[in-house]
Amino acid sequence: MVVSYIHAKGLQYSETEYDEFLCKYDTIFRYPDENDAKNEVRNYIDELSAIVDKYL
Repeated sequence: MVVSYIHAKGLQYSETEYDEFLCKYDTIFRYPDENDAKNEVRNYIDELSAIVDKYL
């Protein structure tokens, strides 16, 4: 939702700035057994926190 808000408000630096982030975690969480989702949760939180910090 955070990235959606940033995109909807046109706050991102480029149109594709968060595409890689969204695609990566969409795949990981859509197919958790194939992508070790439990271990990726910390990475997701860290990357999302970094995105939020850019706009504070």
